[in-house]
Amino acid sequence: MRDAREDRDKLIEVGLAVGVRQGYETTTLADIAAAANIPEEALAAQFATPEDIVMAPVRAMLTGVAAALADIDADIPPIDALRSAHSRMLHDVIEGVGPVSFDRMQALGCVVMKSPHLQQRISAYRKEVLTAMLAEHLHVQLPNTVITSAVLTWSSVVSAAYAAAPDRWGKFDALDDREHPERMQDRLDTAFSVITGR
Repeated sequence: MRDAREDRDKLIEVGLAVGVRQGYETTTLADIAAAANIPEEALAAQFATPEDIVMAPVRAMLTGVAAALADIDADIPPIDALRSAHSRMLHDVIEGVGPVSFDRMQALGCVVMKSPHLQQRISAYRKEVLTAMLAEHLHVQLPNTVITSAVLTWSSVVSAAYAAAPDRWGKFDALDDREHPERMQDRLDTAFSVITGR
């Protein structure tokens, strides 16, 4: 017998698959419910909007970042702590022990790469969560210019890494990352180097 978490996970997978197939902008709850073979009302009881489905793995990955950050010494500069925590979460996903599956992360990337709205939404959410996360990690009050600077810099790194993902024709092929997952970390490292000069 399936539990509620398995059911929720299945709905996320179906929602992302529909988003990959037809694009997030045109995906409705009705489309996802039909693909999941459940009534729309049952889906709406779990997720109010398609955006809620997309944000679920984003939240899970940031929870993974928070767990990794907790193991990092508070004396490490904030930008380096963010880099290390994200690298740890990405490594865990690639190894199959992360907060989301590799397939789910890939599907999320495919959906987000094609939606400026989701890119902006996720960027704003990331900044909000990372700011609070770093403040707690460093035991400081907000607002704090050091934290703000680190979060904005890291957000630029992530955006640049996504911008570097498409090929020279502007296409993003998730299979490339599946066959060579180390490229994801390489893109983050390259973007970090270019943006920070280190």
